[in-house]
Amino acid sequence: MALSEADIRYNNSEKGRATNRAGWRRFSATEKGKARYARYRKSPARQISKWRWWLKTMYNITPEDFDAQLAIQNGTCALCSRTPAEERFKRLEVDHCHETMKFRGLLCKSCNTSIGKLGDNEAGLLRALAYLRGQRG
Repeated sequence: MALSEADIRYNNSEKGRATNRAGWRRFSATEKGKARYARYRKSPARQISKWRWWLKTMYNITPEDFDAQLAIQNGTCALCSRTPAEERFKRLEVDHCHETMKFRGLLCKSCNTSIGKLGDNEAGLLRALAYLRGQRG
């Protein structure tokens, strides 16, 4: 059943939104509401749409761009060559520049956090390299 224009205007008004929120609160407090929300949160369709939204909002890429980059990298981390199957969440992470938010590639969680902890720049990586070279002696 389609909503009339008057219903749409009411639902978009402050009073209508407050009424809808109150109704949702009452429903979500029931066992049926809790079960429905739990099913919704775990639904694969919601997880996929949330992931699509995250890629577009944060990195301005589509899942197709993600898949294309994954194919270029032969399905592995760009640094250590781990596969997504070896990762906890079974997916590589999007590596990006923190200043420009520009997409750089796909890394495993360990490599992505390591780069971040080293300052996300060449200087940090060079300091780590110099440290490791000094430890060999």
